[in-house]
Amino acid sequence: MRKSRVSIQYKVSDKFLQSLALAMYKLTIAERDIKNPAELFDYIVKHRLEAIESFTTKDLLLFADKGDLQGDIAVSIHLSKPTNDILSAARYRLAARAGRVVSNIELHRLAFSTITGE
Repeated sequence: MRKSRVSIQYKVSDKFLQSLALAMYKLTIAERDIKNPAELFDYIVKHRLEAIESFTTKDLLLFADKGDLQGDIAVSIHLSKPTNDILSAARYRLAARAGRVVSNIELHRLAFSTITGE
């Protein structure tokens, strides 16, 4: 049986791609079997869920300035439906705390910070 997938597409900056690459690199060094962004998000949801759930408005300001993350590079990530559901729920809770809409690109950048520390 084929897993249900959700496609997320956005246009990102070099800064966003560097953060994505650094997170994948750090997990590869730690001998995790991460081959693509979808596997990175699966790992984050499985092993860093508490960190994702505890993001604050301050984290948005420090790590995920939307203006710095959006760019001209087209990216498409195909997440498993369960992983996307967990990330979406965390995004909605963060939006409620922040008092504004939080985009996928902002939450995804914050998710990378759970691996990279930056």
